[in-house]
Amino acid sequence: HHLCFYNIYDMIYLPFIRSGDYAQMNEHLRRCVNKVYCDDFSYEEAIGSSGRSLYVSCMKTSTQKYYIMKITPKRIINIKNAAQ
Repeated sequence: HHLCFYNIYDMIYLPFIRSGDYAQMNEHLRRCVNKVYCDDFSYEEAIGSSGRSLYVSCMKTSTQKYYIMKITPKRIINIKNAAQ
């Protein structure tokens, strides 16, 4: 079993991570999949509020998908995390 793994590693994995395809895939994942920023959304309208949170209808610009985002002030989040 180990020989098979090493062959796959040497013949497939290593050439792939050294290729431009790997760099392109990695860049795509870094930009589009793994990280989300406030600027990635266009905010449509406020839907409502609950306590100190605000609910907003928004669209992720890269996928054109609509979401409802809960926005909570950072100070409140930090206080809750410190209490845990």
